[in-house]
Amino acid sequence: MSRKKEWIIIGAVVLVALITIVLMICIPKGGTKIVVSCGGQLYGVYDLEKDQTIPIETKEGKNTLKIEGGKAWMLEADCPDQICTLMYPLAEDAPGIIVCLPHELIVEIREK
Repeated sequence: MSRKKEWIIIGAVVLVALITIVLMICIPKGGTKIVVSCGGQLYGVYDLEKDQTIPIETKEGKNTLKIEGGKAWMLEADCPDQICTLMYPLAEDAPGIIVCLPHELIVEIREK
């Protein structure tokens, strides 16, 4: 193998390593706070590490958020479609979002 090909391979490996490092730094990691918003307004912030059941009552309806064992999910809702109760639980290693459209409710994990 020629020196030129060796340098190209070394350069490519270094470039891939640098891109990987930058992505690891820039991609947000999960957090330990659960943030609940209703109608675009902050409803409450809750600790993901503290087991609790949170009743959420708004003019649109009622929901119950359950936080237990480092996971958060919608336990109950009085909306007609119940889609929010079927959404995958949020956790530090499984960030995401829970949405109840009829109640204009958003539940998400935010960094500390």
